[in-house]
Amino acid sequence: GNIVILHIKPMLQRDKTRNELKRAVDQLRGICRQLDGDIAQLGGEYIIVTPGPFVRIYKPEQ
Repeated sequence: GNIVILHIKPMLQRDKTRNELKRAVDQLRGICRQLDGDIAQLGGEYIIVTPGPFVRIYKPEQ
């Protein structure tokens, strides 16, 4: 599988596309769950998606 890094800043800057972005991220999250993948936000501009179950994103406890 591939590791994908999505640049989302352009979509965040337009109000019209924020809802579309949220919908797309929700779909990606669901697909990740089904395939035992992982998804996380990198800063305020990127999202990373990894295949499962061999690649995990380190998420420190908050």
